[in-house]
Amino acid sequence: MGKFQHGAVEFPLTTDSDRTLLEDVDPALFHALAYFAWALDYYLGARLVAQAQAIDAPIAMAVNGRVAVEPAPYLTGGQFRFPLLALYRQRERTDARTTVWMRDTSEWEVAYVLPFMAPAQSSAIQPVLRAVGRVISDRCLRGADPAYTPPGGTAGENTWRRAGIEQIRLREASYGSYPLIQSEVSKMYPAWIGRLEVSERDQAVIGAFEPFGGAVIHEDIASPDEDPVLDVVVVDTGVTVE
Repeated sequence: MGKFQHGAVEFPLTTDSDRTLLEDVDPALFHALAYFAWALDYYLGARLVAQAQAIDAPIAMAVNGRVAVEPAPYLTGGQFRFPLLALYRQRERTDARTTVWMRDTSEWEVAYVLPFMAPAQSSAIQPVLRAVGRVISDRCLRGADPAYTPPGGTAGENTWRRAGIEQIRLREASYGSYPLIQSEVSKMYPAWIGRLEVSERDQAVIGAFEPFGGAVIHEDIASPDEDPVLDVVVVDTGVTVE
């Protein structure tokens, strides 16, 4: 056998690559993070920045930092730029597996976190979080956008197809503050947090039993005098075997 494929990844992994490890090992997460970041900037960035300027909030762009890990443990450590977009896996399950096919469904969390602000600023900027949810939900449904070019792809190309994702949808979302990280001074970070359900595209297991390619099957029987009765049953699978 020597190799297998899952989603858009073929194993063993190659060392002959100029891409990041995330793109090579987890292209689904890589492309989703890039697509969501672009969409937030494109669809609500200008309005968000204008509102931030009006209330003197420290926001110069819709997404100033993005990570593929849960940021909560490091939020107050000065490690991130805000607004922060974080997208990371939480758990997954195997829905179906045979000697030829396998299919996984995973749960992801996506967090859009605004910088620490005074209460009045936070109240004035909070409505934008609703727009964040609408943009993320819409992009889950629409894998292609004529204004977007996926990394390594072409303008208008379907991002989910390139990422090896069969289906992605927003299951639920919450609003308010990202989980409190206790420090000498507690800080509240206005945030929108969504939970996604993601099915990566079914893939044939390379080197396993080859999938049945189809055929026309003829079944004969013999009469009592042993004269054959031809084509008692003929089944056409509708697929031509090469």
